[in-house]
Amino acid sequence: MRSIVSVFVATLAIAVLAPGNRAAAKGDACKKDVVKVCKKVAPFHGEVRKCLVEHASSISQGCQDELATDDGRRKKLHASCAKDANKVCHGVAHRSSRIVACLLAHKSKVSAACRGALPKVPGH
Repeated sequence: MRSIVSVFVATLAIAVLAPGNRAAAKGDACKKDVVKVCKKVAPFHGEVRKCLVEHASSISQGCQDELATDDGRRKKLHASCAKDANKVCHGVAHRSSRIVACLLAHKSKVSAACRGALPKVPGH
């Protein structure tokens, strides 16, 4: 059985900003690329991001930069929050967006490093 930390690592691709719609999935830098390259992809569970990565040679430099920045945020989030996620969010569905939501909901119980790495969301 995989631990929650392993799943956290494997699915963190959709974590930093929980994807809602295509525009929110990658930010302004990738809007045109999503329409051009990934318009038929369902905007769930990191599928748009996966599509952009798979078609990296066909997307704009700005979108490539956005994906690289997103990778850096995800790595920082994982490095800072993996232990907290395992401790505070044990039993949460193994989708990183749900783990991030759990960490935000229990922000007072997580380490200072994790709090600093979590996305800034009003009300949390």
